[in-house]
Amino acid sequence: MKPSPYFADSFAFFFKRFLSAKGIRKFFLKYAGDSSEPFEYPSALSSCRGHLIVMPETTDDAFPYIPLIREIIARDDGATCLLAGDALRDLVFSAGFSAYTPCFYTVSGCRYGTPEYEKIVKVVTSRTYSVCLYLERKPLYQRLALAKLSSAPYRIGFHCEDLFPFLNVSLGTDAKDAHIRAQILQERYGSAK
Repeated sequence: MKPSPYFADSFAFFFKRFLSAKGIRKFFLKYAGDSSEPFEYPSALSSCRGHLIVMPETTDDAFPYIPLIREIIARDDGATCLLAGDALRDLVFSAGFSAYTPCFYTVSGCRYGTPEYEKIVKVVTSRTYSVCLYLERKPLYQRLALAKLSSAPYRIGFHCEDLFPFLNVSLGTDAKDAHIRAQILQERYGSAK
């Protein structure tokens, strides 16, 4: 049997492997807490401090965001946490982000119920964030739960209205190209210049 992308390989989670997409969403929403506070959207995200950035899985998808992340880190005074897969380790270090709390995970370890996932939860919940950028292309509910657990009032994704309350700000593009998405985010951050 193929391992679950969402849950650890253990008997405790065996039956959760058979949950429908709706059931998986419900489970992680209950785990992360389903309440969501109202907020007022800032005139520019550049005024926000404290960022949790959930990086895309591949280097090709992550690379267009590097200039924006560099800008966020420069403004954020060390209050940025990058959540990235092991595949992005070289990119993060070569971009000079290693001093800004990168939290790396393995694909098999970033599943609910694994010790590695619990460590990531502790990292995410131990700090205060005002913005969470979910840069993943596809909804991975265990990572969406991390975005919700961050308690950031602005949890931003792309074309993600159906992912509320995991993400509560949807930037209106269904473009799959990371360059277009990065440009849209750059505009949101640069509008206060």
